[in-house]
Amino acid sequence: MDRSRLRSIRTHVWRPILALVRLTARLFTWGGVQRLGRWCGEIAWLTSRVNRRRALDHLAIAFPEMPPGERKAIAREAFRQQLMGAAELLHVAGRGADELYDRVDVEGFEHAEQALASGRPVVLVTGHCGNWELLPTAFHRRGVTLAAIVRKAKEEVLETLLTDLRGTFGTRLVHRGESGSVRHLLAVLRGGTALIMLIDQDFRTEGV
Repeated sequence: MDRSRLRSIRTHVWRPILALVRLTARLFTWGGVQRLGRWCGEIAWLTSRVNRRRALDHLAIAFPEMPPGERKAIAREAFRQQLMGAAELLHVAGRGADELYDRVDVEGFEHAEQALASGRPVVLVTGHCGNWELLPTAFHRRGVTLAAIVRKAKEEVLETLLTDLRGTFGTRLVHRGESGSVRHLLAVLRGGTALIMLIDQDFRTEGV
């Protein structure tokens, strides 16, 4: 089966699942929505053959001395964690961002405030650690508008979901590698908006 056909099948499988999760996530408690997300992560682990193999291959490169069974357990948990994070975002999006601040502690925010107050461009650098999508939301709550450099997801249904969620929380997006993205990036820096970058990602485009 070619990749385009396989991708189409995955889209048809995931579209109703994500629609159901999006509708019901707001009805759950915080613990309940986390369990729901982990269940979706288990489905992703079982159905996403290419991503499952990629995760195992990368772990084998990083930890060649680790027993295969242990690498498999880490990869499987990573799938659960990622979908749990998505479910948390859906839960917050349905209830309003105020609930988020009962769940997130922000330390060192005064450094960002000082940098922004200087009037100079501000770039925030982080990585794919924990539920990184909550970081811009926490900043918005404190009056700081963020723009994020992102790469479009391969799966159409996932890209639509992420774009909608980020827009709900006020995050502006700069799509790496698209026409006009450099001009957009410079406009962000000159316009007093902080730019956030997750640097542990291969954007697969030329340029610094």
